[in-house]
Amino acid sequence: MSSIRSLVVAVFLSLACFAPATAQQPHWLVGEWSGELSNVAANARFGNTRTLAVASVAPGGASAQGTWTSAASKVQVSIVIAGDAVTFTSPGSGGATYKLTRAGDTLAGTWNTTGASQLGGNVSLKKK
Repeated sequence: MSSIRSLVVAVFLSLACFAPATAQQPHWLVGEWSGELSNVAANARFGNTRTLAVASVAPGGASAQGTWTSAASKVQVSIVIAGDAVTFTSPGSGGATYKLTRAGDTLAGTWNTTGASQLGGNVSLKKK
C-alpha cells in the first residue's frame, strides 16, 4: 500500500512540474497610443497627429523602446518610465521632448522642441 501511495504522490508531483505557468500581463505602456499635439497646425509638414507604438518594456519596467510616428516621419525613441510617467525625446533637428502621465487609457502632458524655435504645447494620446 505504501508503494502505491508513493507512486501516486510521484505522479502528481511530476504533473505539477509540467503545469502551464500563468501568463504575465504586459506592462501598461505596451501597445499603440494615438492622438494629437496642440499648437501644431493639422496641415503642417508633420501634421498634428502622432502615434507611439511600444512592443515591450525592459525588465524592471524603467525603460522601453518605441516608434514615434507623424504624417511625415517614423523614428525610434528611447522611453524612460517612472511609475505612471514617461519621457522621451524625438531625434533630429526638429526633435521635441515629451513628458506624459498615464490616466487610465490616456497619456497626456506636454511637448517642447529641443531646437532654436522653442515651440511647445500639450499632447494627448489614447491607447488603441
